[in-house]
Amino acid sequence: MSLFDYIKARLNEDDHEDKSKTRSASARLKLDKEDLLREAEMWGPFVGDPIQTQSMRFFWLEQCIEGENVFVAGTYRDILAEVGRQALEHEQRDNMELRLNTEAVHFELARKGTDCKDEDKVTVTTAAGEKLPFDDVVITAPLGWLKRNKDTAFTPALPEGLSQAIDNINYGRLEKLYVTFPSAFWLGEGGHDTSRHPIFTQFHDPNYVEHPDGAPWNQEIVSLAHLPGPNAQPTLLFYIYGPCATWVVQQVTSLTPHSDAYNAVLAKFAEPYYSRLPNYSPDTNTACIPKSFLVTQWQNDRFAGNGSYCNFQVGLEYGDDDILAMRWSSGMGPEKGLWLAGEHTAPFIALGTTTGAYWSGEGIATDICERYGIAKAEDPSEVENQAQKKDKDIEAARENGDGVSLNGFAI
Repeated sequence: MSLFDYIKARLNEDDHEDKSKTRSASARLKLDKEDLLREAEMWGPFVGDPIQTQSMRFFWLEQCIEGENVFVAGTYRDILAEVGRQALEHEQRDNMELRLNTEAVHFELARKGTDCKDEDKVTVTTAAGEKLPFDDVVITAPLGWLKRNKDTAFTPALPEGLSQAIDNINYGRLEKLYVTFPSAFWLGEGGHDTSRHPIFTQFHDPNYVEHPDGAPWNQEIVSLAHLPGPNAQPTLLFYIYGPCATWVVQQVTSLTPHSDAYNAVLAKFAEPYYSRLPNYSPDTNTACIPKSFLVTQWQNDRFAGNGSYCNFQVGLEYGDDDILAMRWSSGMGPEKGLWLAGEHTAPFIALGTTTGAYWSGEGIATDICERYGIAKAEDPSEVENQAQKKDKDIEAARENGDGVSLNGFAI
């Protein structure tokens, strides 16, 4: 059963004939139910695909970290700088070699009986044909990259269970469209009064916009004019997903970003939505005329895995076991020196998030240190404790048939 079918069934549970209802009341109830179903589609941007294909059985894997939905207003630039600081310092101080912009295309595990040093257990081949030996390799390639390359990128082939797990988990289609204006017209004169309009605007699947049949076309728009201080900008951010995102990306694939043709395609798509916002009057207010468009094309980017992040679709049978198989890198792990990391190997509460990607790498780093006798803290970090506890809580709730609280999300 899909999430959509589940919600629809719940809405119809009390849908019995009531002779006391007037015809207008029955019509109103029908419209309310249709509205609720359209409102439920707002899960699409979280999942990266329509809720019509989201597995209800494994919807619990979509639970994310509790707390507020944090939007990093200043981008991840400073976070990445801090994450990379120690590596850069070691490179300069300890004569380490740090290679950027070097594509790895193949990973070969040393076979038993071969003449190789114990520490040279993994050989990485670059796109330029260079072969580099390592004692341990951590692969942070996105799930989408693994799905497309697992049969050719590894020698020997991945164990059947791990290969099947990579096939089983789906990879979403979230994209982002940015539309920038001279000023935030939707906030009134001056474009600075954020109390005049909410930061989020939800559009149900519109009947006034032509789009392919059967493809949800609902939109979630975020006003970046609401960001704090110097990060505020007169830009609307569209979260587009599933067939809608694929359609938009296909329209601009062959076009040069910011060209007239590129802008025209994106304007035609976005105008039916931003034209419904308050104070829209392009004939009298030039602030209503966009000055720039930009859409991500992760589905065209092989280094992004041709998509966004993992999700769990109808037909999935053992999704949690598949995640554990990738997390533990069955048949590849400590004794062989090859490790998988990334959001698709995170604790259950952090799947599909940047936090999960970070946790997965942190956990593997700890395991590698322990393997080589490098002391690790006696008490794991508090967040790691929480992640492990939450995994156990979710497993217990699933076994007991209890529902799981879905009070925290991550875009």
